[in-house]
Amino acid sequence: MKLRSLGLMAFLVASPAYADEAMTVAQDLTSKWQTAYNSGDAAKIADLYMQDAVWVRPTEIDKGKAEIEKAVANLMKQFPKLTVTVAGAGQHGNVIWFYNDYMLGPNGPSGHAGITLINDGGSWRYLIHTSNITPPKQ
Repeated sequence: MKLRSLGLMAFLVASPAYADEAMTVAQDLTSKWQTAYNSGDAAKIADLYMQDAVWVRPTEIDKGKAEIEKAVANLMKQFPKLTVTVAGAGQHGNVIWFYNDYMLGPNGPSGHAGITLINDGGSWRYLIHTSNITPPKQ
């Protein structure tokens, strides 16, 4: 029985349906993030996060929705436009992880982000968001 259960779990984890759902959810939330950012709506972005979410950036760590909203609002003042592309995603049960490439403004910094989402009562929300900045070419 245990062996059969493990086989079923391995099938579900590796199932293309899970991969498809993960990518669909990642692209949907990324689109909402980008649209809210480009509309100047930091509060709408904060609503995509769990109450105790963490956003780790190269120079700061923002904990909770209020800090994340403030950080996004400050970022919007410097760079009013954002472009994000999901590069890959995966899922295990009620956890989805994905990574993306982003560009702030036409001439701003670019980089990559890794995100962990949790299904919170039927809604996917950001739990951990880690971003970096690609160093300029020398």
